[in-house]
Amino acid sequence: MQEKKKIAIIGLGPVGMVLAVYLRNAGHDIALFVRSEDKKEVIKNNGLTLKGFLDKKAEFTYVFDDISEIKNFNPDAVISAVKSHQIALLLEMIKPHISENTLMLCAQNGIDTEFEYSPIFDNHHLLRMVINYAGKLVNNSETEVVFFNAPNYIASLEKENNEISEIIASSLSENNLDTISCSYRDLKKSIWEKTILNSSLSALCALSKLTMLEAMSDPDLVLVIRQTIEESIQVAQKEGIKIDNDFLDHCMVYLTKAGNHFPSLAVDFINNKTTEIDLFNGKIVDYSKSHNLRTPINSAFTSMMRAMTAKAKREQLNQAI
Repeated sequence: MQEKKKIAIIGLGPVGMVLAVYLRNAGHDIALFVRSEDKKEVIKNNGLTLKGFLDKKAEFTYVFDDISEIKNFNPDAVISAVKSHQIALLLEMIKPHISENTLMLCAQNGIDTEFEYSPIFDNHHLLRMVINYAGKLVNNSETEVVFFNAPNYIASLEKENNEISEIIASSLSENNLDTISCSYRDLKKSIWEKTILNSSLSALCALSKLTMLEAMSDPDLVLVIRQTIEESIQVAQKEGIKIDNDFLDHCMVYLTKAGNHFPSLAVDFINNKTTEIDLFNGKIVDYSKSHNLRTPINSAFTSMMRAMTAKAKREQLNQAI
């Protein structure tokens, strides 16, 4: 067995739950941090259960609803599985309670998400994962995993932390959650490829309120999706990301298998929550400007999402007054 590590996990949506169960079953000391005492008690009593595509369960000794307990636990690494728009608040909350040697592993989607942690973690203390599974919460202690497009990828931003990257990858892979520890340069290719896929459908489904299957069943929308991917590939290539020649065709084949449900960004948008649009289509637009490239579809999706989210927030504020 690999060397046992102390790992804190913050954010117990589907991503955090899966990592918690697999790393605990691999023998690591895992501390879970949740938002409420009720959720803490449910997990302490029932553990965490995965069902659907993945079928596993684990019990946990360390479950906290007070973030200050992270100091007493003294983890080797913290895994952040919160939504990207929650990162700033997370950093504010944990800053007083971590040591100068604490490593942060970010497990969010999007381009450059790892640098959202830069206010308190330098590159020597940062790791990044590309998660290729997805699920939906059943309740406070259960997640239904709807797919796993193996493998996941993990890398440290600096080589001196390759050891813990390799330990986490091996721990997950040995329990059949295939994960590859790679260089940060190679990880960036996976980050861009996944973000291009996410950006092709997420905003479209959010704005149209069509599921992925419904969107991919409309020939006119399939053309829009294809053009969105083509724009994004051009930007990635200008950024020095080596996109394979058959990547566009791979994307379209992959998306034809999309399920009759909404991507997570669309779910957040429909529920009037903050979305990750700025790190999806928005990042592609940002990088396109530095290369004088036109990305009209990505730009339209980004602008409409931002405008409609702002309107929803204004309406919520007016109702609260």
